[in-house]
Amino acid sequence: MEENINRNKKLQISIVYFCIFILTLNLFFSTTGIQLFNTDTVRFVVIVILVLAFFTVDLIKVSIFDIIIVPICITYYYVFSQSVALNILVLYLISFYLKNDRLNHIKTTFLKILITVNILWLILLIAQILPNNISTDFGRTRYYLGFKNINQSSLFYFPFLLLTYDKYKDKIIIKLGICLLSIFFFYLTDTRSAFYAFICFILITWLFKRFDNIREFISQLFIFLVTVITGFFLFAGKVIQVFPFINQLLTNRMSIIAQGMSSFTIKNYIIGMNEQLLDNSYIMLFSTFGLVGFLFWLQK
Repeated sequence: MEENINRNKKLQISIVYFCIFILTLNLFFSTTGIQLFNTDTVRFVVIVILVLAFFTVDLIKVSIFDIIIVPICITYYYVFSQSVALNILVLYLISFYLKNDRLNHIKTTFLKILITVNILWLILLIAQILPNNISTDFGRTRYYLGFKNINQSSLFYFPFLLLTYDKYKDKIIIKLGICLLSIFFFYLTDTRSAFYAFICFILITWLFKRFDNIREFISQLFIFLVTVITGFFLFAGKVIQVFPFINQLLTNRMSIIAQGMSSFTIKNYIIGMNEQLLDNSYIMLFSTFGLVGFLFWLQK
């Protein structure tokens, strides 16, 4: 009996990784303009597969939240037209299953998926199927590398660099090569957030290696910083008035966010339902689920 359960759990995990691969491919094609399928359709198919995968194992622990999260997110999507709710539901279902897998196996499988997609990206770029346009806006020379938005390339090369660096963190030559590759991508795309995040990742990796009891502190610090920075953006209009140089430093992102937040009511601040597709994932999460949902998801 136990052997059957373990076999079914492996099947369940394999199904989840297949869904992740499909989602990654769909994200790649949609961000490069090669739209093969409707994004929402792909996400719904994945949700159905993930829900059905639940029944491949007879004994599995669930909480009240696990039971109600599906109808809540679908309600937010269908009734209140909050598309971000669909993303949150997919991420939650994936994390629900992967918490039963080994961390090293998760990282290794994610790395294999990213290698596959990045090779596909390189082939399409070399074959000139994907155009490598150049932008000189704001006095910055930036290469699109085949994507519709310059920053979208970091969705693929950035996690690849992180996972490779983590996997070979004891190999000096490989770590040096990954660092040089990150500088090369920074030179091409001038995507500052991804480059600075990579530097922070190296620092955190070094701290984890030197200090055993710092992980919990770093985790809590991350949650605190995300909350503070998101709150900072929520008052973007006021910030621009007092510190206009910040808006210029962030290439007018503060103005875009301030314009989106101008339509917020008290209800929107509490329970969301006013999705803003802005250049910040946490603001999008806040605008969809409000303060209550934002704090809850952050803890999750």
